[in-house]
Parts: sequence; structure tokens; C-alpha cells
Amino acid sequence: MAVSMIIGYPKDSKFNLDYYLQSHVPAVINAWKPYGMNNWRTTVAKDENSPYVVMSQCDWPNMDAFQNMRSQTTEEVNQYFLDDMKKFVDQDPVIWFMDIKIDGS
Repeated sequence: MAVSMIIGYPKDSKFNLDYYLQSHVPAVINAWKPYGMNNWRTTVAKDENSPYVVMSQCDWPNMDAFQNMRSQTTEEVNQYFLDDMKKFVDQDPVIWFMDIKIDGS
């Protein structure tokens, strides 16, 4: 079953959207797409009611594809992304997975 990885950045965090969109997201796409990530999107809160300032969604054909990417990713690449996060946000994101039941794209 297809799954979606949701990454939410808390609304009270300091967030550099330009850096995130121009540098971090392309690096993630380059690193994860070869392992099966088949869709992605980033959304930005339009009002103050959202608990997140930014949310990104990365879709995978199944959880096994995501787990395969995790097992094949080197510690150096993992560390790069952890260090890169410090360049665009001052808080850890909240990350969760959801099964995709229907998709209109």
C-alpha cells in the first residue's frame, strides 16, 4: 500500500523557506527519488490556526521502499541532512506516516 511521509515544522519555529525550497528539497529529491519516492509537495500555512508553518509530504509506493532507502542511505548522507536542517529551521520537525487510500493527482 502506498504511504505518505508527512514532515511538519512547528509554527513557532524560525523557518527559512527560500533556503528550504531552493537547496534542501532538491537535495532530498536527488537522494530519495532513486529509491522510489514518487511524489512530493510542500505546503505553507495560510493562517495562524495551523500547528505547522510548513508541511512537506513525500509519497512512497509502500513502506518497504521507504525502509529500503533508509537502510541504503549512508551515515554521511544522513548527517548531511541533519546538518542542513540547521540552515533553515531552529526546531525538529514532527514526522509521521499515513496510508494513501485515494489519490486524485
